[in-house]
Amino acid sequence: MILRQFITVLFISILVTFGYYLIARKKEPLTKFIYAGLIIFAGSWAGGLWLKAVWPMIFRVNSISYLIVALVLGLVFTLISMRRPPSGRYETLEKLEYMQKEKELQKLTYTVLNVLICFLFFIFIAAVITRYFFE
Repeated sequence: MILRQFITVLFISILVTFGYYLIARKKEPLTKFIYAGLIIFAGSWAGGLWLKAVWPMIFRVNSISYLIVALVLGLVFTLISMRRPPSGRYETLEKLEYMQKEKELQKLTYTVLNVLICFLFFIFIAAVITRYFFE
């Protein structure tokens, strides 16, 4: 049963991560997609396990709850990555000044985000293990 759930969640998270990649591929580095895929995988597995099953099962796995959680996580990642391009000259100059300040903080930001992503991943994995342990 765990193997079926694992394969179902892996398939769903790959599809959702690929959809996220198609939407935001020109704006984000490849490592962000890998991190997003890991978070979508772990989050959809944990969320799908903890949601009550109200839909019919497919191949004895409640895949709809996994799909809903994966889509919500994919939507969150997509909305976070959407950026509006500057529209005028002054807005472009302001954007360049902002980008210069942003580069100064980029290293610290990536370190903090990597720690947060690892923390979320381990929390999701702990939720999966806890669910199977108390089932």
